[in-house]
Amino acid sequence: MYAIVDVETTGNHRGGDRIIEIAIIITDGEKIIREYQTLVNPQKSINPYVEKLTGIYESMVKSAPTFSEVADEVFNLLNGQVFVAHNVNFDYTLVEGELNRAGISFNASQIDTIAYARRVFQGLQSYSLGNVCDSLGIPHLDRHRAYGDTLATTQLFHLLLQKDNDRSSLKAMLQQGLDEKCLPPLLTKEKILSLPATTGLLSFRTKNGLLFAIEATKNMRKKAIDKLQMWFSDIAFKSLFESIADVEIVATGNELIAKIMKEEVVANERPLVGKVISSRPPAYAIMIENNSLGIAQLKITYQKEIEDQAHILFTSRTYAKKAAEKIMDEGHFYGIYQQIITQPNEAAKETQIQNYNTQLTKALLSSTYRSPNQIIIDKAADNQHLSVVWIEKGKYKGWSTIEKDQAITQDQLSELIPFKTETSEIQKAIRNHLKKTKVQRLIRY
Repeated sequence: MYAIVDVETTGNHRGGDRIIEIAIIITDGEKIIREYQTLVNPQKSINPYVEKLTGIYESMVKSAPTFSEVADEVFNLLNGQVFVAHNVNFDYTLVEGELNRAGISFNASQIDTIAYARRVFQGLQSYSLGNVCDSLGIPHLDRHRAYGDTLATTQLFHLLLQKDNDRSSLKAMLQQGLDEKCLPPLLTKEKILSLPATTGLLSFRTKNGLLFAIEATKNMRKKAIDKLQMWFSDIAFKSLFESIADVEIVATGNELIAKIMKEEVVANERPLVGKVISSRPPAYAIMIENNSLGIAQLKITYQKEIEDQAHILFTSRTYAKKAAEKIMDEGHFYGIYQQIITQPNEAAKETQIQNYNTQLTKALLSSTYRSPNQIIIDKAADNQHLSVVWIEKGKYKGWSTIEKDQAITQDQLSELIPFKTETSEIQKAIRNHLKKTKVQRLIRY
């Protein structure tokens, strides 16, 4: 049996949305068995845009039951059914959240009629509920109200089942897109479907324990399904593919730690499949060296020639040269240098040289990670811990996990975090993570 669900909400984002109307239609896939609908008092204001869109105003829900008052009835309707909705993540997350607030634990298999329609009716210009219904001739009355949208979704779902004769698309949807024929013989669907849909590291291993492939990902279950189906279709990997016997996981809480861990594994164990970028410690460096006038200059050299000078590492001389030119151009250091050497006043020149040297050193050390000394604190695999990545003097020093309420200071870092080797791929992962992702805390010192 299937429970077709639609909810209307207050329109408050960032986790503050509450349900103002819910409709549920129970169907066996051919005919409607039961219907349910009710307005819900969200106990908070409704966004004016939502009021205009749905026609549901605060005065209408003021005397309606709260969700906790209808939670038992809603749960009894949904329990044991497959949860179906158009954009199911939205409706399921809201219903699950409301049930949890009422003290009811809820879990159900889900089908998204958007994804289902994309499989069965390919090539439509849009897969919004209104456009799909218009394209397929499905009546869709009372749009943007829970019952009207639920009834239209039910009729769409019935049509999808009719067109999906062998139920192959439905079966794949119920298995999060997993097609069983794409599994290697030694790996069960139960194993794959039991993988958490969370961030972490996936290691595919052969029956002999060899590392077939390794992936850092935001969703381990989805990545495993996508990769297995890709490898299945690649004839070049057939014999190796059939030797996959296990999938090992490490939950990390955030993608940066997963990528760092991947590089640590690859440094010691090369996977059989997948592009592996040579990630040795960078061989070249840009260092600070004073010229005969005492003015700091950028010098490209081999890492092994570095002693205690301020420097940044690079994988190639070409990359180092481009980085040096960028530092000089963006900091306008060429022009400042000319001003210094033409300065007639020796006292003023000395002050300018000191400032120049300080600014050039800071620019160099900030060129890789924007700030030379920083502690990146972010989510870990569980709610009791946090991950910590340490960067000092422009170089990656290592990572670890700490208790969530544990205070961390600069002096503690060397004790808390074991030293790790910086590689080009780790350097790249940290740069991109800081550029694209908002971390929980960023301590610069």
